[in-house]
Amino acid sequence: MKIAFIGLGAMGLPMARNLASLAGTELTAFDIAADRLRQADGLARLASSTADAVQGADAVFTVLPADQHVAAVAREVAAVRAGNRWFADFSSISPATIDDVAACLAPVGTQTISVVLTRSTAAAQAGTLGLFVGGVRELPPELAAAFGAMASDVFLVGSLGAAKAVKMINNMVVAALDIAINEAIVLGGVAGLTPEDVTEALAAGGVSSWVLPNHIVKYVLPDDLGPGRFSTRYMAKDVALCNALARQLGCPAFFGGLAAACYRGCVAYGFGDDYHLKVIRWLEAGAAAPRTVESDASQALAALVSGVAAVQSLVSVEAIELARLSGMAPEEAAEHFENGSAGNAGLDWWRTPAPERRPAPTLGRLLDDVTPVLALAARLDVPAATFEVARHKALSLAGGNGGLNRPLWVTE
Repeated sequence: MKIAFIGLGAMGLPMARNLASLAGTELTAFDIAADRLRQADGLARLASSTADAVQGADAVFTVLPADQHVAAVAREVAAVRAGNRWFADFSSISPATIDDVAACLAPVGTQTISVVLTRSTAAAQAGTLGLFVGGVRELPPELAAAFGAMASDVFLVGSLGAAKAVKMINNMVVAALDIAINEAIVLGGVAGLTPEDVTEALAAGGVSSWVLPNHIVKYVLPDDLGPGRFSTRYMAKDVALCNALARQLGCPAFFGGLAAACYRGCVAYGFGDDYHLKVIRWLEAGAAAPRTVESDASQALAALVSGVAAVQSLVSVEAIELARLSGMAPEEAAEHFENGSAGNAGLDWWRTPAPERRPAPTLGRLLDDVTPVLALAARLDVPAATFEVARHKALSLAGGNGGLNRPLWVTE
């Protein structure tokens, strides 16, 4: 199959490299940045433009920064009328934009397929990405083989827009959990605990999530936070897309708002091109770290473990509600997040068969779990913004029927 691959950034280039190794594939690559395009030399024919790239291609694959870039490439593809059968976009863009792209390409006989990437640049290099695919009931064999060269898992999620919604909500959860755990590390540091103390206590306390081993332990602990991976600027963009979806759906996004503010702050602080986990350095600056205040280490660790677990549960509530309003069943959404990079113990209730589910924790219990962290933060004079938001999320949910005795998960 002949494929035109457009967009050779941190994710696109390793994806193109894996695709080039697939037998029977003729790859043409293009990127407007000449230095990135040169990196594909030897992997593919290097095109001089989008129009040049798509000539003779069965499929066009795009991995681009933002909505406007995907829309512009789609218009070029439509104008060229090169007879491309498929246009598969892997970018993080809004559901509305991918629908517009499909409307643009349908008159020239090109079928649009909505794909989103989860996991990490390391997964892109290893060919073990998770792909969520929308717009088709079944992948044509040629595309299934191509996707399999880049990913270890491919999931069909329904409509074009559903795939993009899954990615936006997934990344909001990832952003919020990254911030929560990093803020716990900063809080712990002021209390005299090492980052290893905090992460080991979280893991031992059952605060499981995809981001803890794959983001925090792998990159934050060794301070490997420079450019070349999914940047603070890109995370800010994805969270903004999720918040726009929330506004469209009329759903408050407490943790989406928190993440937006934090990542905007990181960009303003000069961390825009660094790995988005550099948020910990911004959080440290806000807490006037490094400094220590004499504290009871065991009490501080216990508070942080319970507090982060409560945050995970409350972030998951927000994610499930956004997914439900986007047309997904909660069980389906929880499985998608688990298969992506937003999996965490807070979603396990929905992933357990209904007859086997234990009673969900009450909002009062979660509030009790967050309160000691806030008391610690007040004593140490540390912002603890994630935990403040968690308190207000719990109180907001309790404002309806049931009050603080209401279970976290309700099925009406």
